[in-house]
Amino acid sequence: MGVLENSHITLENGDKINIEDLKVNDKVLSCIIDGLNNKTINKEAIIWSEVNPKIEKADSKVTNKWKESVDRFMIINNKLKITLDNLILLKNFEGETTWGYSKSLRKGYFLFNDKFEYEEIKTIKRVKENVSSICLSVSMCSYYFVNGYLVHNTSLCDACDTCHYWPAILQHYGPHDYQSQADPVSTTYGHGNNQNQMYTKIKKLNSYYSTDGGSSWNLGSASGNHTVPWNYFPRFISLYNPYTQSNRPDEAIYYYVFKWWDKTKDVPTSTNGNLEPGWRSYVGTDSTAGSKVRSIMNDDLYNCPHDFWYYSDFVASNGSEYNALQLNYTGTAGAKWCGGVKSDSSIDWFEYDTVLSNARPGYHDTLTFNEDIHGGRGNSKIYIYIKIPVSPNNAQWTRYDLRWKFNNNDSFIDPNGWFSLTSWRPGETI
Repeated sequence: MGVLENSHITLENGDKINIEDLKVNDKVLSCIIDGLNNKTINKEAIIWSEVNPKIEKADSKVTNKWKESVDRFMIINNKLKITLDNLILLKNFEGETTWGYSKSLRKGYFLFNDKFEYEEIKTIKRVKENVSSICLSVSMCSYYFVNGYLVHNTSLCDACDTCHYWPAILQHYGPHDYQSQADPVSTTYGHGNNQNQMYTKIKKLNSYYSTDGGSSWNLGSASGNHTVPWNYFPRFISLYNPYTQSNRPDEAIYYYVFKWWDKTKDVPTSTNGNLEPGWRSYVGTDSTAGSKVRSIMNDDLYNCPHDFWYYSDFVASNGSEYNALQLNYTGTAGAKWCGGVKSDSSIDWFEYDTVLSNARPGYHDTLTFNEDIHGGRGNSKIYIYIKIPVSPNNAQWTRYDLRWKFNNNDSFIDPNGWFSLTSWRPGETI
């Protein structure tokens, strides 16, 4: 799903740049289409249509760029060279504006151009030749102009599963049905287990720690198990740390578990073996480990928001409607969760106590959010980490069973099921 080399992209100021020279974070001309989510995905765009929709200028930032090889492409109006499976905005014979695959274009259709006008398709040519195409992922609107015509964002989700599912996952057991015998929603890493098998597995997570008050962080002698890959979907995560019982800080220490995503690294696939992004943990006091995790989550190179607008029980594009999020527990108390809302360049954090699963928590236990204020799908400004007490020296381990709820009711987030974080005392080894 890309365009051919030597294509020209329209920048936000109207200038044109060769796609080979376009860099990540460059701003390109885009648009907001009335009635369509700004961060729409292909399957949603393809079923949308409207007669004379309102389309306004906007800009988007290039977030990723990569190459793919194709053996066929199309040339439209002798200037747009595009792969057969790319989406392009068109007006059909019935006068409806919609998105369609380039291979379905017909002479007499109209394409939307960077002058914000419709231009008739007069020539279409199909070419069979091995060439390289360049794919772009842009945000916050999912569209950009190639050789003057509006095409749909090519998402990294078309190369793997990462950017579509990862922000939507709230609990580490993933978006699947924990009772299902089917393949996991994501099979990128090729582990070969079904959804139920992955749900029942235990993954070990070694935590980063500091011995100098938070200036430097490492994993100690056990360098492995530093990330639980996001699409392994285990219900159980066992938390370990390199402290010993004698050198643990005198203050209360916690495991800080959060989503980690190093966006400078290649997209993970079953062939390259990359095990990130995933869940990570730092261990220490709030002024050391807590501060470090909050700093990481405030950095767009490594953070990953929680995008509630992808969940089936939260409908996107309902604007000002408020929703609420709670973390419930059964059994052992003591775990906390911290929710943050990003405003400009910083995240405002709020710490919440967990509550019994059959209790009606007060407002202080609930994070409220809505689409207008907190971002909407593909642009979420909500960040979360879980704060787990490190077991005392007289207890080898403590297990915390947790479950998320929406809207102050007894309906758990779909797919429902408990997830578990086991806290091991210092001195235990993986």
